[in-house]
Parts: sequence; structure tokens; C-alpha cells
Amino acid sequence: MDSSDNHLIGPDGYCSQEVVNLMLTGRAVPNLFDGIVELNSGGPEITILHGIRGQSKIGLLSLYEYQGICTVGNYYKNPVFPIWIMLADSHFTVLFALSKSILGKRKSKDPFILYHYNGLARRYAETSYLINPAFHSSPPPNDRTLPSVECCIYTRWPLASVDPNILLDEISSETNEEDTNE
Repeated sequence: MDSSDNHLIGPDGYCSQEVVNLMLTGRAVPNLFDGIVELNSGGPEITILHGIRGQSKIGLLSLYEYQGICTVGNYYKNPVFPIWIMLADSHFTVLFALSKSILGKRKSKDPFILYHYNGLARRYAETSYLINPAFHSSPPPNDRTLPSVECCIYTRWPLASVDPNILLDEISSETNEEDTNE
């Protein structure tokens, strides 16, 4: 932790970012950016802030990044497996794909499906999204009326089109049929 004043459980009883990072990376750091940041206000003291040290197996996306409040680093945006914990409005949900091919270093223009699971939402507990990763030539302007899931998706794929609630039967079976046992 960056400070002895940091706690794993906040005053509201919620887990802190340190707990989430501890579960995902094995280190209780308070920040989402990559590496270490040194802050110098011009005086002799330097403040060191610790972020994520390396690629994690499971990623994290945050609505707060879409809102310009924080920065999520590439280590969390590009995990080993296509699974992301999503933080939006003090609530955690899960976003995932069935194929690791969406994580490739190449800039794929092929559409793919993301699945979202929200354990609190009974009616929309499981939702799917068709992502066309290179649909726009520049990122669309931030739209705070969008659902938080879509906002989080844009932080990872800023040029994408996001089509929610797709009917899986309408999608070609080739979209996500690659081996998921990697």
C-alpha cells in the first residue's frame, strides 16, 4: 500500500481498490495504472504511487476511467485471459469472451461477442454484446447516458461499435468458435 492510512475495507464497509488488486494481482496496491509514478511538487519530497506491476490473468475495466477520474493501465486492459472485472457505481460485475483471440497483439477488425454477468440483476443477469472493434475512425464522444457496461467497453475498445442484447442465433458461429481451452 502507498500509505499506512490506507485500509482494505473502507468506512462504508466496501472493499477498497487494494483488496481488488490483491485478489487480481497478489499485491495490495491502491492504483489501477501500470507501474510506479513519482510525483514531485517542486520541493525536495517525492511521492511514489504504486500501480499494477505486470499483466494479470484477469483484467479490470472501470466506469471511473470513462468519466475521466482515473486511468486503468494496459496490464489490466490486456489480461492473459479474456475476462474483466468491471467496476461501475460501487458494484462489480464480470465481462468475458469465449476466445483469447480478441487479446491478440494484432489490431483485429473482426467482430466478436462479449458476455456480461451481473449477479444482482435478475432480469438482465446475463447479457451479450456484439463488438466491432474498428468501427469508428476516432473515439465517439463520452456519453454519460450510455449504460455503464458500454462505457467500460469503450475504455478497452475506444473505436468499437457496441450492440447490446444480441440474439446469439443471428451471429455466425464463426465469431467466437475458436478454442477456449487455451
